Amino acid sequence: MTNRGQWIAVGGVLTAIGGVLVAAVTMSNDLAPVSLGSKAPAFRAVSLATGDSVALDHYAGDVVLLMSNGAFGGLPARLTEALAAR
Repeated sequence: MTNRGQWIAVGGVLTAIGGVLVAAVTMSNDLAPVSLGSKAPAFRAVSLATGDSVALDHYAGDVVLLMSNGAFGGLPARLTEALAAR
């Protein structure tokens, strides 16, 4: 690779890094929209106990643990078992 080719490669890498940084700063509110003390959005979910549709505001003032089971498995399943044992 020639000297000019190396500088073109360096310029491409720096441009890519700059693009990623600009995208991260621009999308930072979308990537982490929840912060300590922020209000939860209004939504409905199905109660596993009754099968009924329940709104989150039904539990206003209570501590609520919302669990979502991902494709990775692991922790949510073990946490569910530990909570069920209590």
